[in-house]
Amino acid sequence: MEIIPTPRKLIDSFKNTKKNDNRNLLFYLLVGIISTISGIVFIFIADNLFPDEFHNQKKVLYVVSIFQIVCGIFLIFRGSSYNRNFAIEINEKLIFEQERKVAQHPKEPKLAWDLARIKLESYLNRNISQVSSIFNLSVFVMVVGFGLIIYGSVMVFQEPKNLNGSIVVAIAGLIVNFIGATFLFVYKSVMEQAKEYVTVLERINAVGMSVQIIDTINESHLQLKEETKAELSKKLIDLYTVKK
Repeated sequence: MEIIPTPRKLIDSFKNTKKNDNRNLLFYLLVGIISTISGIVFIFIADNLFPDEFHNQKKVLYVVSIFQIVCGIFLIFRGSSYNRNFAIEINEKLIFEQERKVAQHPKEPKLAWDLARIKLESYLNRNISQVSSIFNLSVFVMVVGFGLIIYGSVMVFQEPKNLNGSIVVAIAGLIVNFIGATFLFVYKSVMEQAKEYVTVLERINAVGMSVQIIDTINESHLQLKEETKAELSKKLIDLYTVKK
């Protein structure tokens, strides 16, 4: 799950929108970005351009601006999720088509290799997306924690009488940073899982190249070809055997 869409993710989403003519995704992203930016602009206007005598009007504008920002962020999240689901759907269609080819031609090992590679690449892409999401979330949470600590320090410098409140805010910042650190531990474990996927993917690619080399062996060397296939089958068994 993409928790915090980064600018790069948004740019990729726009590229996918143009490539696939996905109007729903374009609607979510454009409306979300426009709503968020307009909400920030309205808050700036309320702070700097509204006279003090329009106190009630400023409150209403604040509420409307915050509502716009929340809706905009929600639509951006929704667009990012929609883009991810759209990519997963395309990949599932590709896997289904490859499975159909394998069922029609069971004696062609290259097709089975392609199917295994596509599936593993799909798992790897999802794993990388999770890694990116966890890292972005941990950074965001830790920035918020540091912000609370800085805010507590500023409160003390501005008004020494607020010492107790500043201590509470600083402690809250430390707790938030601790939560962000726990996310980093999860990030480490998911990274290790992604590394395992990459290792298996490299082995599958090596097996695929071996299959292609076997196909180049002339039929006149039938015994050599069969022995090579048997050896490759053993390597495949070793590849998918769970070592305790």
